[in-house]
Amino acid sequence: MRLLVVGANGALGRSTARRALEQGFAVDVVVNARRDQVPAAVGRIAHDRELESLPPDAYDAVAVAAGFIPYGAMDQPDARLAESNVGLPLRVCRQFPAARIVLASSISVYGDGQGTLDETSAFARPSSCGLSKLGGEAVVRQRPSHAVIRFSSLYGSGMTADTFLPRIVAAARAGGPIAIFGDGSRLQDYLHLEDAAALMLAAAATPADGVFLGVSGTSVSNLEAAETVASLFPGCTVTLTGEDRSPSFVFDPSRTRATLPFVPAVSFADGIRELAHGG
Repeated sequence: MRLLVVGANGALGRSTARRALEQGFAVDVVVNARRDQVPAAVGRIAHDRELESLPPDAYDAVAVAAGFIPYGAMDQPDARLAESNVGLPLRVCRQFPAARIVLASSISVYGDGQGTLDETSAFARPSSCGLSKLGGEAVVRQRPSHAVIRFSSLYGSGMTADTFLPRIVAAARAGGPIAIFGDGSRLQDYLHLEDAAALMLAAAATPADGVFLGVSGTSVSNLEAAETVASLFPGCTVTLTGEDRSPSFVFDPSRTRATLPFVPAVSFADGIRELAHGG
């Protein structure tokens, strides 16, 4: 398969490109920053501004792993939300009219979603980020061959330090304690980068169209996550402070698993151990 990975200098794009090469794909990439972040064995490396110069019929599939997520300011106006989350998918769709498009979206589209969420669940007051992701999804879903993957919280080496798991690992590495807001009962679904990349490629190689969930299917409480991290650093403790009004997220990915050949391979415990020792 001839694959183009857009956003290959980011953690998800880099993992997707590397895994595709290991599976024998012919891989070109598009980056908007450092070219030295992409796997050495890729073919062409194009900058984002060169996207429209790539041959329109050169790829069987295009994996869009780039996007903008304003961690800590999900509901703040920002021009990059439209540029990256809507404008970039539109550019890709226009440039490669015959390719299958695989878009990395986000569970932020569900907003304050309640109960167990699946691929068809309603949206409840999405943030500005979530709305921009929905805009990008709408663009891609007009294509005759497409897959939209709504990823939960991704983690693994190379991920941004602004998210929950890297922050508590950094706190533990510094000697602790790990401070958790509220009673620690808030639930989140975490998916390792290696599994996320595997899902991107499964969606690229499978002809089924639609929306899929990029989740592990097992939600972990903040307290459980913190205690898992603390157990890897002798003497590290966990403290509870303040309150946490953030919603919990629980998912049912059965439709996705029935359609795509994908089952997560990295357990939460193993992924945290990797993050603690090498992330």
